[in-house]
Formats: sequence, structure tokens, C-alpha cells
Amino acid sequence: MADEGTPKASGWEITPEAWAQALERAEERERQEGAAFPGGAPFPVVHREVDVVGGPEEGSSAPPWFYAVNDRPVKLVRTPEGGLDVLALNMRTGEFERDMSYLTRCLLHEGDVDTFASEAEFEAYVGEVRRQIAERDLGGLP
Repeated sequence: MADEGTPKASGWEITPEAWAQALERAEERERQEGAAFPGGAPFPVVHREVDVVGGPEEGSSAPPWFYAVNDRPVKLVRTPEGGLDVLALNMRTGEFERDMSYLTRCLLHEGDVDTFASEAEFEAYVGEVRRQIAERDLGGLP
């Protein structure tokens, strides 16, 4: 006869052995699914080294980084404290304003994101966008 003070094991209780078996089955299923994809991973995970704290040595991936998100110039720059800030061009004023909503889109290249190879290339693009803003304002377009 069972001790009245000891609770009965539930039919839903999972033993450590069952957990280990379930984990092994899940890992095997992931290996099989991964083998069907190029690179052995089911999701296109882009690994990019991001060095926000390190110095701007040659070859470093430290900011600044330059992008066009849906044709809007966006730059990721280092803050004086060593952090990261996101500046997007205001398409009405032509001035850069802080807008952290672009951070993930730029780093993960979500949506229509183009990357500039150099600051000079980016600045030339910004100049063209600002010229278009000025023409729009002078032409009385909305």
C-alpha cells in the first residue's frame, strides 16, 4: 500500500530519461532539416562581426556604416561614449535626425537596404537627395 503522504506520479510527468530522448530526437530532426538547406542551416542567418566598442583600425568593422533604406540615407555612427547611434535623413528638411527604428533593418538588411562601400560614396548620394529635396521645395511640389 502506498504512503498517503506521497503524491502519485502524474501520467503527464516526464522523466529525465524521456527529456533526454526528446532532446536527442529534436537534435536529429534539426540535423536532417539543416542538411536539406545550402550551408546546412534552415534559415538564412547572416553572421556579421559587429565591433561597436573596438577601435577604428584598418579592416575593422567598427562604425560608421552607411546605408540607403528605401532610398533614405541612414548612417550608423559611434557615440562619444562608445555606443551606437542611428541617424536618418529627414526627407523634408534634408538634415540627419536620430531614428533608432532603422537599426535592425540596416544590420539585418531587412527590406530594401543598400550598403555604401565608402563615406565619400554615401556623401555623394546624400548630396543628390538633398538636391532633389531642394528642387521639390522650390517647385512647390508637396
